[in-house]
Amino acid sequence: MLTIALTNRNKPYTTLQRCIRSLSVQGALVVLVDYGSDEHGLEAVQKIQSEFPEITIHYCPTQARLWNKSRALNIILKQCDTPYFFVGDVDMIFHPDFVEQALHLAKEDQVMYFQAGFLSKEESQKEKEFKDYHIDFPSTSHATGMTLYPTHLLKALNGYDEFYHGWGSEDTDVHVRMKNAGVAVRYYDKEILMLHQWHPKHYRSVDSLEPFHSYQERVNQAYLKQATATHRTLANANTAWGVVPKELPATPSQEMTAAATRNEIDALLASIAQSSAAVVKLTVVPHSQRNDIKQTVKKMLGKKTPLFIDMQEANDRILEWLIVNHREKDYSYVFDRKKDRIEVVLRLQ
Repeated sequence: MLTIALTNRNKPYTTLQRCIRSLSVQGALVVLVDYGSDEHGLEAVQKIQSEFPEITIHYCPTQARLWNKSRALNIILKQCDTPYFFVGDVDMIFHPDFVEQALHLAKEDQVMYFQAGFLSKEESQKEKEFKDYHIDFPSTSHATGMTLYPTHLLKALNGYDEFYHGWGSEDTDVHVRMKNAGVAVRYYDKEILMLHQWHPKHYRSVDSLEPFHSYQERVNQAYLKQATATHRTLANANTAWGVVPKELPATPSQEMTAAATRNEIDALLASIAQSSAAVVKLTVVPHSQRNDIKQTVKKMLGKKTPLFIDMQEANDRILEWLIVNHREKDYSYVFDRKKDRIEVVLRLQ
């Protein structure tokens, strides 16, 4: 009757274990998508798979891609054939009667989301019965992540909007679109049926090669406002959604290079639309004349100079282009700040 959809990237084994253990005996179909965990994170998931063979796990080779919870959830949704679809979180510990309660509350014409209890760092490290945990504080109605959907309604709106990358806003977006479509969205806070395990916030180090956009979360928030203002109901209207990522070939069909100026990068990205290659590789490096004295003098004299940008701005421009134009395609993205070099491999066909 119920599919519980979970997404993961590099969560610790103990966090995963508490979550899956709380669900494994409740009779629901539990499906986990690992969306690009590193080697250590994959070891944790594989250990979970051995310990709980009854759950379904999909591995996505997206280590060099932006985190996209929406796509990970849509992969599960596309294959879902149960009447109800619950979007959960691998950080949660679920009440022993959660599935029974969820199905009791479920209605085919409404969406229900749930209050969660947050545990402290110390409490999260303890092994207890659900009822014995001390809750630090409860979530409010603004926390929209833990949601029970009639599967047919979520599919009718093309699932989660895969524009959202990084963290934030994708859950609220679905609620907004459901309301725009005339579907009732209810909040359940009569009792707490799930507990959120404390975990440290993930901060990227300056040495990290993972793709990262400087202000994507703020773009997400502005995009969410547009869903309300335009009364949007459908997501992914002009793109494929729920596509299972695949490995890229070792050798690209075409290679292209540009220096970090606005005109060169804009020209590089525009030229991709004319490429007939199956897989392209793009390389961006700093402009060799950016700090040249000759360029400085020309600028002082009011003469035309290259539109230099730093590598971080180049990074953001390319990632925006990927998200807007090619988010459903397979790609890898590496920004090596030590070498001052961006390399993108993108499957076009």
